[in-house]
Amino acid sequence: AFAAPGYSALQRAIVRAETAAGLAERRGASLLLVAEREGAVVGSVEAFTPEFLRGKQLRFWSASLPLESYVSALATAPSARRSGVGRTLMSRVEAIVWEAGESV
Repeated sequence: AFAAPGYSALQRAIVRAETAAGLAERRGASLLLVAEREGAVVGSVEAFTPEFLRGKQLRFWSASLPLESYVSALATAPSARRSGVGRTLMSRVEAIVWEAGESV
């Protein structure tokens, strides 16, 4: 689930470890939502918040613009595609960000 089809067991383990390390680093700073169905993760979305972005070197960001949350990743399991999981996750992120007084 964490790596492209065709990856070896070692490659999948490396991708999984790198993903876990990145998520641990961003815990509490970025907004991460997960969709579950029958106990299995079927989708996720992550938005970088101004708190997370503040103080980082941002090559693509103009210093004259305010930092705002933005969606950095959205994924759904193949079995959950075209079922509304991604739309629901995006709607929830937008609601959370708007409640905080921002736009996404």
